[in-house]
Amino acid sequence: MSGLTRGIIGAGPARLSVALATFIAVLFVLRLSLFPGASDDDGEILYYTQSWGLLYKGNQPPLYAWLILAAEAVAGPVMAAVLAVKFLLLGTFYAFAYLAGRRLFADGLFAALAPLALVACFFIGWDAVVNYSHTILLLAAMAAVLWLTLRLENRNGWTDYLWLALAIAAGMLAKYNFALFLLPLLAGAWRHGGLRPRVFCPTFWIALALAGLLAAAPLAAFLGDAGAVSGAVGAGRLFPPVDDRLAAAVRGLTQFTVSSLGMVSPLLPLAVFMFPRAMGPLPHPMPRLIQSGRFLEAYLVTLVLLAVAAILVTGASDVRNNWLVVWFPAAFYLLLRIKVFTDAASGDRGRALAGRLHWFAVCLLVIALAVPVGLIVRGAVGPETCRKCNFFIPYGDLARSLASAGFTTGTVVAEDRPNQLAGNLRRYFPKARTISTRWRDYRPPLPKSPPQSAPGKCLVIWLGDGGGGALALATKLRGAPIPDDVTRRRVTLPLPRNGDRRLTWSYLVMDGMGECR
Repeated sequence: MSGLTRGIIGAGPARLSVALATFIAVLFVLRLSLFPGASDDDGEILYYTQSWGLLYKGNQPPLYAWLILAAEAVAGPVMAAVLAVKFLLLGTFYAFAYLAGRRLFADGLFAALAPLALVACFFIGWDAVVNYSHTILLLAAMAAVLWLTLRLENRNGWTDYLWLALAIAAGMLAKYNFALFLLPLLAGAWRHGGLRPRVFCPTFWIALALAGLLAAAPLAAFLGDAGAVSGAVGAGRLFPPVDDRLAAAVRGLTQFTVSSLGMVSPLLPLAVFMFPRAMGPLPHPMPRLIQSGRFLEAYLVTLVLLAVAAILVTGASDVRNNWLVVWFPAAFYLLLRIKVFTDAASGDRGRALAGRLHWFAVCLLVIALAVPVGLIVRGAVGPETCRKCNFFIPYGDLARSLASAGFTTGTVVAEDRPNQLAGNLRRYFPKARTISTRWRDYRPPLPKSPPQSAPGKCLVIWLGDGGGGALALATKLRGAPIPDDVTRRRVTLPLPRNGDRRLTWSYLVMDGMGECR
């Protein structure tokens, strides 16, 4: 055993927790300091968190928005609040992955490798850092449910089932594709001899019913909104004509396969390259690992069958990458195969595989360290190469220009294409209401203010020279045409670290009127 692997085993949960917290803190600081603009997902959640509600964006449950609202109640609608929630949830996901690994592997080294292996899944290790919002909450909830379910084998008091109910409710309120995780999880529990009597028992079903009750109000609001249901399932892309069904299914299955392989890359190629024989028939492992293998295999097989059936039945041709984070237990399965293979070796072969395991751990650590390095590189070269440039738009300078033009509070009507203007401007005008031309399923309420207070201004803003959508929406909100004497203004600003690239916005500032005040 190498010094590295001995160090990982000897680190223990406390030191590993410190290492994880440090890793997450570094990512948080880099993301906050290097990128002045919000991503599409972060800008979107800033827009939707202008009020409490049971339903925001139609295709997403509300729990993530509630967490952001709670953070904003303390810190205001600032990027630090949004990213603090995001990275705390990401750290929670990795922590529960470690705990689940301890249950699956009964091995300190492989339990510690579990979160590292997940960092080596591109859609988790990288995309979750730069994009994603509700998906990160889904990951945290799924990892918690996985650990709490595995723990039922040895701890099955009523409090354990209560914690599981809370975690399942969180998953239901995170993303609707949580169902694609829960059903395979039940299949895995059925195949696990120690879990079957603990899961398929009245207490578990009571816990599941309790989870449903906790999530009932938001889910009822969702099911009662035909537009929300249509948006969530992508009704416009489902159930094509019979003549097109086969072609759509082929596209969907192809995309599902490619995205699934992308989900577990570069972990899968690395594991196959370093332990090719671990991917074939394996020696008979100890009973604990047999149960873990049955659990994970049943989970993965059931997930594949569900996905394939859904694609064939609905004709879905658009399988998005973030939907496939339900694949994350595949990382555990790869580690399990490597453990069974290396445990069976002895003598010179055992020592050779121990050395190979050392380099496997080194590779996973390098991939993990590549994430903050990648953030630094992207922050440095991004302004030179970006297209939409969401991360690098100088919204602070833009807000100061708008304030100099006379807008401090009121209503902002923003053309949100191609950038998330509404959500980003809310960071700098926290007392104003922002309305997007893009996200018309949500209309933030007018702030409650004393009758004697000023009504505020009406700001209409868009990128470039168009603005037809923003002007039309402002006219509708005002209930009157835009006055001819209102001056159309422009502001041009350079991207940070690239003064040669400049963006120009057009805008109007008017007296408040109607719903635009």
